[in-house]
Amino acid sequence: MPFESASRSTGSSAQPLRTRMERMRLQIQWLAIGCMAAVLACTDALAPAGRGLRPPPTISRQMDALNTVAITFSWEPLKRDTMATYPFAEGVLVGASIQNLLIASSDQQASCVHVNDGFDYKGVWTSCTGLNQCAWSASISTRGLTTPVGCPSTPPGPYYSKLPGWSDTLLAGGAGGSSYVVAVRGGGSGDPVNCGASPCHTVSGTQNVTISPLAADLDFKGYYGSQAARTLFVPPFTHVSGYYHITFADSALPRSAHGIAMPFQAISWAWQKTDPMAPADSYWHSTDDHQCPTRVGGPPYTSNTCILDVKESGYLLSTTRVNGVPHTDSVSVDCITEDSVFNKGTVRQEMADRNASGHEC
Repeated sequence: MPFESASRSTGSSAQPLRTRMERMRLQIQWLAIGCMAAVLACTDALAPAGRGLRPPPTISRQMDALNTVAITFSWEPLKRDTMATYPFAEGVLVGASIQNLLIASSDQQASCVHVNDGFDYKGVWTSCTGLNQCAWSASISTRGLTTPVGCPSTPPGPYYSKLPGWSDTLLAGGAGGSSYVVAVRGGGSGDPVNCGASPCHTVSGTQNVTISPLAADLDFKGYYGSQAARTLFVPPFTHVSGYYHITFADSALPRSAHGIAMPFQAISWAWQKTDPMAPADSYWHSTDDHQCPTRVGGPPYTSNTCILDVKESGYLLSTTRVNGVPHTDSVSVDCITEDSVFNKGTVRQEMADRNASGHEC
């Protein structure tokens, strides 16, 4: 054994610290000695010492979001302002809000609506000529849904409210004609433009309409046996045991917001060997990521899960759109060694990085 026993009594309070430091120094030496053997443990034939390995990319975890869009929305009846286009079948989860009051004054001769006050995004109820609508209301339309809707309509009124604003979380955008996010203004009062010599209604003011896509990240993991991680360990590949059946799956962080699942869609899969020059097994050949087809454009779309027969050490690279933003991540497949210290993802990453950059372990 290269390590001294940690249980040896010295009678000095400083001795346990020195013992741990000495064990750490020896452990690093043994790591250096065993580095190349561990990295190449997945194949029967050792690669030449000068061969550079291909480590998985170092990817920083980052919550990203599409840009917030805010407009100043005027009061004109039936106005429509396109705020954003999200041409993704899975949609984009956004925080939406409408703020501020409009102000209206009505002539005494107006018969459909009487209001001399400020009112909120719900508008003012009118039943004139069977309209039964909320005049001058403000809402957001997307994916075939228009929200919010509804203004006070219970006699004797008032037939409007003065809330400071509205906010909610919406799934916006989509494929085809559902991709647009539009601010929509309701119709007018139903009264004529003029009541005698004066306008029937004078409306003023603007409202602020905002959509803010939520920040999210890709959570990519592999599953083998009881393992669920970004680095998986399998027995060595041999001519007898030529492959291992491994499941790779995308998901999003956070999983949901306000009870709505965070949308994500795989774009592509790509398998990379740790050693690009290693010869394939004569019978099993090499890992074929066509088992997980990349479908450009869709439908059908690239599956969010890849079940792959892995036939050598390497990593699967996933490019996935999470709430409208492309993310890339990888899961590595390495081989178990007899020394458990090598069966850690951080250790393997460090060894692969050293070898790929031309440093000997």
